[in-house]
Amino acid sequence: MSVGTGATTCLVTPDFARGLSENQRHGLQAALDAFEQALRLDPTNPEIWNNLAFTYGELDRIEDEVAAYRRAVDLRPDYVDAWHNLTTVYYNRRQFDGVARVCQEAVKQIPRDAHSWYDLGFASEELARLEQAAAAYAEAWALRPDFPGPWVRLGVVYAKLGRVEDAVTVYREVIESKRKARQQFFLARADLQRSEGGQAVLRRLETLYPGLMRARQRKS
Repeated sequence: MSVGTGATTCLVTPDFARGLSENQRHGLQAALDAFEQALRLDPTNPEIWNNLAFTYGELDRIEDEVAAYRRAVDLRPDYVDAWHNLTTVYYNRRQFDGVARVCQEAVKQIPRDAHSWYDLGFASEELARLEQAAAAYAEAWALRPDFPGPWVRLGVVYAKLGRVEDAVTVYREVIESKRKARQQFFLARADLQRSEGGQAVLRRLETLYPGLMRARQRKS
């Protein structure tokens, strides 16, 4: 899962600056007061709402946190950090329905955000919506070929679906074309061993790349 912060790139007013400074010092109530004052002067500034939400979260005011992140993305629908932060609220509570719902909204607004596609895949996998997970991981991989998470999980999901050759194709592509891909492949190995389809994938890869599994074992 991607993890967001309360970062800002907009013009910083004195109250907003004071809130950011207090957050860094963990002066949460002072930060809250400063952000609320900043919003009285600039109520449609999504970055103030994003940082206010972050502060609410630190104070364990979860409903207010969610509402403030919602306000931030309502004001700026392509606000990537706020979408990621809102996703993280649900992920930290293992509420994968919430993660999936937020990510589905996010990718409509920011369709080229690989992290939101990956998070949608992860939540869908946790919810056993495997076809949806595969589609989301494939989209994330297409957007960020250098990001190992999507292809690692895509192969695992294909194996769970019994799509052995599709999984093998994924792993062959990355093993043969990317530096360190063999090393990254072992992130998937334990999960592949848990299903019949995954075990079939491992056997096929051992046939294609003799010694692949044993080589890793000698290094560990």
